[in-house]
Amino acid sequence: MALVLKRKNNSDEITAFDDAALIYSSIGDGILEKVFNGMTCSVNSSTKKVTISSGVLLFGGRMVVIESGTTYELDVTSLWSGSLPINIICEMTIAENDEESSVTIYASKTTSETTASPLLPGTHRKKIFQFYPSHVNTAWYPCGFISPGVAKSALNISKDGMIGSVKFTDIFLDNLSGVRYARESDVAAEATGFVGGSINKVEENLYMPNRGVYLLQRLVLVESTESFTIENGKTKEFSFKYASKINLSGMKFIQYVACDGSHNIGFPSTSSSDVYLGIIGSSGELANKYNNLTIKISGSGTSGKVTLSNNSGSNITLSGFKLNTYAYGGK
Repeated sequence: MALVLKRKNNSDEITAFDDAALIYSSIGDGILEKVFNGMTCSVNSSTKKVTISSGVLLFGGRMVVIESGTTYELDVTSLWSGSLPINIICEMTIAENDEESSVTIYASKTTSETTASPLLPGTHRKKIFQFYPSHVNTAWYPCGFISPGVAKSALNISKDGMIGSVKFTDIFLDNLSGVRYARESDVAAEATGFVGGSINKVEENLYMPNRGVYLLQRLVLVESTESFTIENGKTKEFSFKYASKINLSGMKFIQYVACDGSHNIGFPSTSSSDVYLGIIGSSGELANKYNNLTIKISGSGTSGKVTLSNNSGSNITLSGFKLNTYAYGGK
C-alpha cells in the first residue's frame, strides 16, 4: 500500500478523481448560478419540448457543461399524459478508465436518483428539474443553485447539515420561515397555542389591530406574605413588586382583586377571602374598601406604590396582602 503526497513538485499525476473529491467535499452538487445562462429550464406545451440553457452543473465534483451559446433539448411527448410530474435527470457514468466516463440528461416519470457516492465508479443519477404538464411555466430545481462565494459564506447548508454541533433542522423551521427556539427576538410571528400569523399582530400597547381587541393584562402590584398591623388613623405603603416593569400610563382598568396572605388570587374570585374591589377612578382610589382599609394606587414603575389607610376606629392586622389588577392598553 502506497502513501502518496500529491500537489507537489514531481508528485504523482493529479487525476480527475482528485479534483472531483476536492470540489464535491467543499461545494457539493448544484447549478452554478452565474455561469453562462445559469442552466435554466423552459417548457413549450405546444411542441412538448424541454429546453435547457447553457450552464454548468456540479455533480459528484464533476462539471456537467452545456456550452456557451448552445442549448440542450428534450422531447417529452411520450411523458406528457397523466398527473405525475416529469423529472429531468442527469445520469453520469464514472468508468474505471476515466476516459470512458460519460454523461447524459433525459426525462422520466420516475425520480430514479442514486444514493451511492458519485465519486466512485458506477452510474449515478440526480434530478435537476421537475415540472407538471399542467404548470409548464413553473419548473422546480431540486438540485439547487450554487452562488459565488457560498463555500466561504455557508449560504448552501443542506437541511441535513450541521451548524456547529447542532442539526440544521433542530434550529430552523422546515420552510425556513423562522427558528424553532429563540432566546431573544425583536419580532415573534407565532407562539405555541397562539397560531394565526398576521391576524395575531400585536402592537406595543398590546392592541391587536387585525382583531380589534386588546390583550388582557394581569398586573401583580403587591404580593407580601408578612403579617402586619395598621393602627387606626395610620397608613402602610407597598412598592410595586415588579416596579421596573409596570407602567400604568394610559391603561384602562377592569377590576382589582385583593386577598390576605392565606389565599391565592383567582379571576374571577374563587375564595371568600378574595375580594373584588371594582374599577378604579381617575384619582387612583377605590370607592369601596377591603377589610375596612381604603386602598389607593399611585405612581407608576419605580415610583409606583399601593397605600392602605385605616380609618376603621381600631387596629387592623393581616397575615399578608396581595393585590392584582386586570387592565388593557397602556404603554
